Parts: sequence; C-alpha cells; structure tokens
Amino acid sequence: MELWMVRAGKNGEQENICLQNGIITIGWDDLPDLRSFKARTLLNKEYVRVYKEKSPYSVGSKVGQIWRFANEIKKGDLVALPSKFSPEIHLGIVSGKYIYDQNGKNGIYHSIPVEWKKSVPRSSFEEDLLYSFGSLLTVSRISRNEALQRVKAKVEGREIPKLEKVTEESDESIENAQTEELAYTKIELYIQNNFKDYELEDLIREILKAHGYTTSRTREIAKKSKKGADGGVDILASQGALGFEEPRLCVQVKSGQEKLPPKELRELIGVMATFKAEFGLLVSWSGFSDELIRESREKYFNIRLWSSDDIIRELFEHYNKFSQEFKIKVPLKKIWILEES
Repeated sequence: MELWMVRAGKNGEQENICLQNGIITIGWDDLPDLRSFKARTLLNKEYVRVYKEKSPYSVGSKVGQIWRFANEIKKGDLVALPSKFSPEIHLGIVSGKYIYDQNGKNGIYHSIPVEWKKSVPRSSFEEDLLYSFGSLLTVSRISRNEALQRVKAKVEGREIPKLEKVTEESDESIENAQTEELAYTKIELYIQNNFKDYELEDLIREILKAHGYTTSRTREIAKKSKKGADGGVDILASQGALGFEEPRLCVQVKSGQEKLPPKELRELIGVMATFKAEFGLLVSWSGFSDELIRESREKYFNIRLWSSDDIIRELFEHYNKFSQEFKIKVPLKKIWILEES
C-alpha cells in the first residue's frame, strides 16, 4: 500500500468532477491510452512528439508523473487530493485500475476509480505532511516520516501520537515543491500555531480595521473574560470613527481543528437579529461542513464565511495597513522570484 498525492488541475478545475464521480485524473489529454506504452521510453518519445517540449528535465518530470499514474498507482492505495476551494485534504482509497476514455466524458480522458472516504481539515495535519501536500507536482508518492500510516489513521478516524523526531529525509513531493507554495504553507502553519482563540480574534479585528471598520470585542463590553461567554459573537464592527455608521457586522471566530456544523451559522443569525446588524461574518480556521455551506447560500447577501485561505488572502492584501505592533506579531517580508513557465 502506498500514499499518493494527485492534484485535480493547477487551479482545481477538475476537483468537483473527481469527487462527484469517484475518480482521480490528470491532464495531458492529447496522449492516447497510456496502457499502450509498454516502456517508459516509448511514452517519453510520444510525449515529446505531441507536446514539442525540449527541456530534458521538464520532459523527464512530466513523463515520470504520467507513467506513475498509469502504472504504479494500485488498487488499495491511499490517495490525497488537496482542495483548491477549501482548507482541507480529500482522502480516498483506489478502487480499480487506470481507465482511458477516448470520448473524454466530462473532459476526462485519463482516470483511476477512487472511493472517497472523508475530507480532513488541513489544520489537523502536522507540518511535514503539509509540506509534502504542498508540492505542485500533479502526481507524487509521499513516503517520509511514516506518512502512509499517519494519513491512514485519519481516514479510519484514529488518532496517532505525534512524531517525536521528524527525519531529514525527503521525498519527491518535497524535492519538487516550489518556493511560493512552501512559503504559503510556512505562513499558514505560523498563524495556526500562534493565533488561537483570542489571538485569532485580534487578527480578524486587525483585518477589519484595515477595511475601515471600528471594532469592539463583545467580551470587553460584557466584562466577560472567559472564552465562549460571548453569546455567539466575538466582534462587533461598523463604519465611522465612533462606529455608529452602517454597515454593522457581527463576527464569530473559531480557531479549532474541526469544520463548523450548521448550528454555528444559526446562532450567528440569531445574534445578528439581537444586535440589529445587517451583516455577519463567520470565521473558521478549519472550514465549514457541507451542510453549513448549503445553508449559508440562502444568506449570501447577509453573511460571509472565511476559512484559513480567506484569512491568509486578506492578510496578504491588507498587511501594509496593519499597525506596527501587529506587524511584529506577524513578521512578513515580500520577496520577488522569477516565475517559471
């Protein structure tokens, strides 16, 4: 049994198709049935003919991924698909062999059947696994630090002890990770580890201030110091120097490692009515359950959902407006790197 990471397009364009149809897939649609190549050298020759690439390194990397997809991923293997749309990793078990569809139904030519088991918040994975999942390869085998056993435990709903010692050994996912993706993961982990409960509330307040809002903590208004004694809202925000102007927001912030259930949304709706607020912001570092997301669509013009990806996006966009005090808490530096085509 092996652990594989397989992406569903550079921007996740095939993610929903994979989840809805119980498959994993790759691109390179102009290649014929991959089973017709009896040796990797033959696939290499056809790849160069079809795609006209000249870089030996690039050709070797891509042909290697295609070959592994068709020939090395086996029934019973574990597959991880990092989501591009939510802060989670989709996990499944390979349930059959490689399939080629010459008609390309749903735009899918090359696929492998998978029984999707569960979607696990990124925040529940340890740092080394997140770095492995951060590879920009379409297909990669993940093996270091007993990765298979640890991810398998997630699928089965078991908790396993954290590694006492993370080895320095690498795998192909780490070796092929790009600087930008690794930097994002490092920032994500820094916030996850250093901004819990009230600290995450403070980060959200700083972002709202950058948007021009005046904010107040409900626990301070109610003179409560205990987390959870806020009556279903952590932050009140509104426009104007004194906070008397519209729009008015009720904000609830959750930093836990579980996706929020629908009751959290319903509680926020009730609190909005109590405070006569037009809008609500529900923040969950680990994302939201499918049911909550479905219910939130009916409140699209009144409520927004922010997960870790949204928080980091807002952080990048408004960091220059943060106070110097807060920049010390989140010390970021902007760098330029050469974009690879």
